[in-house]
Amino acid sequence: MNINKVRYGLIILAIILIIGEFIFVLDYQKLEWSNSIGPFLSVISMILLIISMIISIKYDKKKSSN
Repeated sequence: MNINKVRYGLIILAIILIIGEFIFVLDYQKLEWSNSIGPFLSVISMILLIISMIISIKYDKKKSSN
């Protein structure tokens, strides 16, 4: 069950990084893909991390209940 704490921590960290990208890094004057590829890739990778951690938590819960 300790690994789930790490997974929840990674989810929280990813959410904080997404918010930070939107507030501090992303230039709203130039929202073109070519100008802001770094922040967009960071947000996409953090979203994928959150999805993978949620799937992993659900899998462990399903595995432990059987």
